[in-house]
Amino acid sequence: MKEVILIEFGLTKNEAKVYSALLTQGPCLAGIISQKTGLHRRTVYDSIEMLIKKGLVGYILKNRRKIFKAANPKRFMEIIKEKEKKLEEIMPEMLLNYEQVKKKEETNFYRGKLGLKTVFEDQIETGEEILILGASPLAHEVLQFYFKWFDEKRKKRKIKTRIIFNQRAKKTPKIPLS
Repeated sequence: MKEVILIEFGLTKNEAKVYSALLTQGPCLAGIISQKTGLHRRTVYDSIEMLIKKGLVGYILKNRRKIFKAANPKRFMEIIKEKEKKLEEIMPEMLLNYEQVKKKEETNFYRGKLGLKTVFEDQIETGEEILILGASPLAHEVLQFYFKWFDEKRKKRKIKTRIIFNQRAKKTPKIPLS
């Protein structure tokens, strides 16, 4: 049960087994940990190495042999606090990025000629390539004087356009930079 929780806190399955064994067994050699956990000795050493890096296991040398000992379980709380502090440092930047992306995901609905003009003027403001899906060739006829002005402004800013029309037209309008 406690091994599952240790895994949730960032330990691997083997690290959790080794740490749990050290908690219940107390300071001991890698061979004893291997017997207690059923893990291969090399796996025990690899897990111990990672636990040492995480500050959860230490060792002492006794007669040229390493005796491993689990760190106080309160160390998990310290690790969580350290991670929380790091997260707090980057949180403002993450929130800013989230808000910027969120703004880009907006969906707006417009109606009529004024709505269409609003959409195209917003596109000019962004300065990015304009992508239109499902355009009607009739829009160019209805707003022919507006599109003349729009295309001039777009050409000055070198904003490219790609358009997929929603129906076949007898004559598709000639659009610069497309």
